[in-house]
Amino acid sequence: MDFCMDTDEIDVDRYKDYKSRIIRIRKMLIALLKSN
Repeated sequence: MDFCMDTDEIDVDRYKDYKSRIIRIRKMLIALLKSN
């Protein structure tokens, strides 16, 4: 049970990191499109 909770927390952190990375990449792409 404790192990499952730990993996859930790790997954949440990984998901947040992944999401913030996607948002950053999306902002870069939008900036590139606008500059063109």
